[in-house]
Amino acid sequence: MRLETNEITRKWAILHKGRKFHVKYSESDERSSGMLNGKNWCVLEETDKETKELNVCVSHGDRPEHWKQVQKNALLKQKLVNFCMINWENRFTKKIRKKLQKQIRVFEIAQLARAELGEAKKIRELLEWLKANQFIGYLGSAGDIKAAVEKYIQECSKDCKLPGSS
Repeated sequence: MRLETNEITRKWAILHKGRKFHVKYSESDERSSGMLNGKNWCVLEETDKETKELNVCVSHGDRPEHWKQVQKNALLKQKLVNFCMINWENRFTKKIRKKLQKQIRVFEIAQLARAELGEAKKIRELLEWLKANQFIGYLGSAGDIKAAVEKYIQECSKDCKLPGSS
C-alpha cells in the first residue's frame, strides 16, 4: 500500500450578526481535484435563496460602491478565518483525536497479535479479552501492548486453549 495524496479539510458553520457563513480550510501535499484553484480558505454565505462564495474580487471597471462592498467582504472574510484559526482546537477535535488514538492502539494490538498468534479468530478473542480486562484505552506504548499480549498468552496457556474456544 502506498499513500498518494493526503488532503485535510476542516469546515465550520458560523452565525455572525444574523448571517450564516460556511468556512472551509483545505490543505494537501499534492495538487488535488478539491483544490484546483489553490485556495486554502473558502467562505460561503448562506441566505434563504442560495449559498454562494463571499465576493472579495474586483475588476478594473467596477463601480466605487462595488469596491467598498468588496473591501467590507474581505475584512469580514479575514475575521471569519481568524475566528476559525482561534477555534481550530476545540472539544470536538480533541474528542476525535482521542477516538483515533484508541483506534490506532487497537490496530497496533491486532498487528502485534497477528505476529504472535496468527489466526483471525484468536486476534478477535484477544481484542475481546483486552477490552473485557480494560486494557484498550490505557495502552500507551508498544511495550505496554506487548505486555498485554504476553499476559493474554500466559492466561491462555493455563488452559492450553484460548478463552472462548472449544
